[in-house]
Amino acid sequence: MRWLTVLGACAFAFWLRCAFGYSVVFQPDGFVNFQDTDAWYHYRVIENLLAHFPWRITFDPYAVYPDGQNPRFAGLYDLGVGFVAWALGAGTPSAELAKATAAWSPAAMAALVPAAVYLLARTLFAPGAAIAAAWLIAVLPGNWLKVSRLGFADHHVAEVLFSTLALWALLRSFERSRLAAAGAGLALGAYLAAWAPGALLAAVIVAWTALYALIRRFGDEDARPVVERVLITLAVAWLFFLPFGWHRWSIYTHVALGGGILGLAGLQALGDFLRRKGAPPWALPAVLSAGLAAAIAAAVLLDPPWFAAFRSELARFQPTDRQQTLGELRPILYFYGPFQLRAVWEQFGFSWLLALPAFVALLWRRRGGLSPARSLFLFWTAFFLAMTVSQIRTAYYLAVCFAVLAGAAAWKLYQASPRRVRPLTASALLLFLYGANLGPALEIVRSDSGVSPELRQALEWLSRSTPEPFGDPKKRLALYGDGMRAGEFDYPDSVYTVLCWWDLGHQVNAIAGRIPTANGFQTGGFHSARFYLATSEAEALPIARELRARYLLLEPGIPVWSFGSLTPTGSKFLAFPLWSHGEKRLEQYLEVYVRRTDDGRDEPVVVFYPDYYRSMMARLYLFDGRAVEPVDSVWALAWKPETGPDGEMRRRITSQRRFRTYEEAHRYIEVRPDQPLVLAGLDPARSCVPLGALESFREAYSTNPGPLGGETGRVTAVKVFERLR
Repeated sequence: MRWLTVLGACAFAFWLRCAFGYSVVFQPDGFVNFQDTDAWYHYRVIENLLAHFPWRITFDPYAVYPDGQNPRFAGLYDLGVGFVAWALGAGTPSAELAKATAAWSPAAMAALVPAAVYLLARTLFAPGAAIAAAWLIAVLPGNWLKVSRLGFADHHVAEVLFSTLALWALLRSFERSRLAAAGAGLALGAYLAAWAPGALLAAVIVAWTALYALIRRFGDEDARPVVERVLITLAVAWLFFLPFGWHRWSIYTHVALGGGILGLAGLQALGDFLRRKGAPPWALPAVLSAGLAAAIAAAVLLDPPWFAAFRSELARFQPTDRQQTLGELRPILYFYGPFQLRAVWEQFGFSWLLALPAFVALLWRRRGGLSPARSLFLFWTAFFLAMTVSQIRTAYYLAVCFAVLAGAAAWKLYQASPRRVRPLTASALLLFLYGANLGPALEIVRSDSGVSPELRQALEWLSRSTPEPFGDPKKRLALYGDGMRAGEFDYPDSVYTVLCWWDLGHQVNAIAGRIPTANGFQTGGFHSARFYLATSEAEALPIARELRARYLLLEPGIPVWSFGSLTPTGSKFLAFPLWSHGEKRLEQYLEVYVRRTDDGRDEPVVVFYPDYYRSMMARLYLFDGRAVEPVDSVWALAWKPETGPDGEMRRRITSQRRFRTYEEAHRYIEVRPDQPLVLAGLDPARSCVPLGALESFREAYSTNPGPLGGETGRVTAVKVFERLR
C-alpha cells in the first residue's frame, strides 16, 4: 500500500510537468520548443551524437567564435538521451524522434525522484514521514519544478536524481552491507558523469567523513565501519567516472575522489597508529591540520596555475556584479534586489516553515547523539542551505532536503495531535503544505521560457537565407575533436558569425545552424557587450570585423523600456557595462533620477543620456540604422544632489523643459554654464540627439519591419542586420 502511494506521487509528478506545458513545447507545425537556453546546447550535442553514435563530439567549432568550445559537461545526460532515441529509432532515429526524446527526458526522470526521496526519508524517519516527503517533492514549485518540466532538456534533473540516490544508498550502507556502499558509488559516479563541477559533492562527503572520524576519535570510539563504506563509495564512483573524465572540470573531480580516498585511508591509518601509541585525542586533528597546510603549500609552490584556477572556481560561490546578471547565480535572499523572502516562498512554498525548525531540532538533539545517517544528512542539508543562500541555482538540491525535513515535521505534528483533532491537523497540513503549492506550480508549468515566435522566425530566416559558414552543410554534423582544445581550430576564410548576446548563442547554433559570437556559457559576452555599447561606427566596426560578424541579431529584451526594466531580471542592456570589463559605465548611458509628481509623491524616472541613443544597440534596434532628427524629444533637466532614504546619493529633478530641436536645447544649456543642467531624453525610443544613417550596416530582416514610434507599448520585433564592409 505504501508503494502504491509513492507510485501515485511519481505519476502525479509526471502529469503535473507534462499536461499543462505540452502545447507550449510540442507546437502544431512540429517544432519542438525547448525551454531555456541550455536545452538547445544539449540538443546540439545529442543531434551530433546520433550522427556518430556512440561517439560524442569533443570539440564544437560551431559553438562560438573565435575559439570554438569543448563540451562543458561530462556527458552522461546527453549519452543517455541519445541512447534512448537511438534504441527507439532502431539505430537510425529521425530528428523529430531525437527532439521528442530530449523534450520528454526531464519529466521522465523527475517522475523517479519522489521514489528516491521516499527511500531517503524512509532511511531516516517513519514511513508516514517518507510518504509525506515523496508527495511534497512532487508538488514543490521553484527551480526544482522549473528544471524538471517538459521541454527543459538539461542535466539538472539528473543531478537531483543521482545525488538523492547516492545519499540514500550511502546512508543505508552505514547499517547494511558493503553492497549498498557500492550502489552509492554507482549513483555518485553517475552524478559526476552528468554534472561536471559535481566534485564539490564528493568533497562534502569526504569532509563530513573526516569530521565524523575526528569526533569519534575524541570520544575514543571507532569510525572504521563508516570510513570503509565511504571509501568503497568513492572508489566505485571514481571507476564509473573515469571514461567521462576528460572535460574542463575533470581535474577537480579526480582530486576530490582520489584525494578523498588517500586522505580518508590515511586518516584512518593514522588514527589507529596514534591510538596504539597512546597519543591524546587532540593529536589526530593536530597532525591532520599540519598535513592539510602542507598539502596547500605544496599545491601553491609546485603548481601555481592549477591552484590559481582552483581559487577562481571557488570564487564562483561569491558572484561578482557581472555574474549576478545571471539569475541562477544571485543569492536567494537578494534575488530581487534588496533583502526579502519572496524568492524563498517561490522556491519552497510553506515547506521551509516546517523544514528549518525540524533541521534545528535535529541538530540540537542530544539524547543518544546522532546516528551517522542523520549526521550526514544534516551536514548535507547545511551545505546546500549555505549554497542556496549564496546562489539560488542550488535550490533544487535543497528542495529534496526540505521535502524530507518538512515531511518528517508534518508527520510528527500529525502524530502528536490528539486523535479527535487529527482530521483537522491533516486537512491543515494538506492545505498549506501541498494545496498552497499548486497555484505557483501551475504558473511555472504553464510558462514558456522557450524561443518566442518572432525569435524563431528570425533564426529560421538565418538558416534559410544566409550561406553555410563552412560552405558545406554536412560540416555541421561532422565529428570534431580528437584531443582538440578551444583555440586550436583553424577556421577557413569562408567562416562568418552572427553577433548576438550570450543568451541567444545556443539557439543560433541549434536552430539557425550558424556560429554565434557568444553563447549560453557566457563565452564571448565581453566582445558582444563592447559592440552594443559602441557609440560610433568607427568604434563598432573593428569589433565586428575581428569577430567576422556578417550578421547581427537583436531582440526586444535588450533595450531599457521603463523604470521597471531597471531590475536584476530586467533589460539586458544593464549587463553590458559590467561585461565590458570596465571599459564603459552605465552612468554614461542612463541614470535614475527622482521627481515630484503633482500629488506630492516622489517617482523614479529613467533619464537617457545622448550616448544611450548613440550606442549601436539603439541605432540598430531602435532606429534601424537610419538617420534620426529629434523632434519634441529633447529635454533640459535641472537637478540637485541629495541623499535618498537608503543613504545613497541621488539626483532630484528640480525643473524640466522640453525643446523641439536638439539645437534649441543645446543653446539653452550653453548660455547657463553655472546651472546643473543635462541634455537628455525621457523616451527610450525617441532620440534626444541627431543621428546619421549607418553606412556599414543595413537591416536584412525584421519580424516587424519599420522603426519604433514614440509609444513603444509591447515591443516584440526581432531584427537581423548585415555588415556591408
